[in-house]
Amino acid sequence: MSGISTSDSDDEFFLDMLYHLPRPRLFRDRSNPLEEFDDFDFKCRFRLSKESFCVLILIVQGVKHESKRNVALSPEVQVLITLRYYATGTFQAVIGDHIRVNKSTVCRTIKRVSTAIARLYPQFINMPRTAHERSIVQTGFYKIRNLPRVIGAIDCTHIRIQSPNSDIGERFRNRKGWPGSVHDSTIFDNYLVRAKFENQEYGNNVFLIGDGGYPY
Repeated sequence: MSGISTSDSDDEFFLDMLYHLPRPRLFRDRSNPLEEFDDFDFKCRFRLSKESFCVLILIVQGVKHESKRNVALSPEVQVLITLRYYATGTFQAVIGDHIRVNKSTVCRTIKRVSTAIARLYPQFINMPRTAHERSIVQTGFYKIRNLPRVIGAIDCTHIRIQSPNSDIGERFRNRKGWPGSVHDSTIFDNYLVRAKFENQEYGNNVFLIGDGGYPY
C-alpha cells in the first residue's frame, strides 16, 4: 500500500499556508518628469514650464501627504499628477503614462491639489483695495497705453480644456457657436465689482475698461 511521506505532507502544508497568506503590495518605480523631459517636452505634457512649476510648488499649500509610509506622494508628484490630468482630461493618461499610481490615488490627489490651487486666487485675482494700490495700477495703465484713471480691465477668455466627463461635456462649451455659457455682459451684471463701482467704493472718476460686449 502506498502512502504519503511526512516530508511530502509538510511541503503541502507550507505551500498551502503560503498560498493563503496576504500578497505583498507591489509599487512600481515612479519616473521623475523634471529629470526625464527637457523644458519643451515638459511643457507639452504638463502645460507649464519647469520654472513655473517650481514657483507653483513654492506657493501651493495643503498638499503635504499625511501618510508616513515610504510610498507617500511628495507635493511635487501630487502637483504633477494634477497638471497631467488638467492637460489630458483623463485618469488613464495619468495612471500608466508618466507618474505611475493607481486610479483612486489619482482621484484623491487631484481633488486635494485643485482645492489648494483654488485657495491662491486672492493673491492673483483681485481689484486694488487701497488708494495706494489704485494709484499704482493707474500709473501702470497710463505708462502702457496713456489711459488715465483706469484701475482695471475686464474681459472673458476661452481656455481650451479636455472635457473631464463625456456625460457633462456640454457644460464646458463656450458661447462661440456652442451652448453652455453666457454673454460677457451677463457675467458683468452679476459681478460684485460692478456694484462696487456703482457705489463708488473705488473712488470717484476711475474706470474699468472693456470691449463692446460690456455696458457703459
